[in-house]
Amino acid sequence: MNQTAYLNRIAEVRRRFLLRLDEPMAALNEALSLPRGKDSMTRMRGILHEWAGTAPTLGLETFGAEARDLESVIADALASGRPLSDTEVEQLRAGFARLAAHADQAREMNR
Repeated sequence: MNQTAYLNRIAEVRRRFLLRLDEPMAALNEALSLPRGKDSMTRMRGILHEWAGTAPTLGLETFGAEARDLESVIADALASGRPLSDTEVEQLRAGFARLAAHADQAREMNR
């Protein structure tokens, strides 16, 4: 595969990634509205972990870094066996809004 074909392939995978963000983004916001137990935190962490690893490989470094930062907030709470604090919930809520804004911006650039 030549470089142009490779870059076109990456662009197509990035486009699909961006198109598929709405459902997991809704799941993140829904999980924040649930009791702050291990199940909802594990679900959020899984989504963020996937994004933190995938996004940078698709040229979405800022999105990936934000996802990684938010994942660490949840990982800290899980590791200490405690629910998310009100401050952490607000931090996550603001971070989810930033992720949505990054996604919207990337979608616009991808058109």
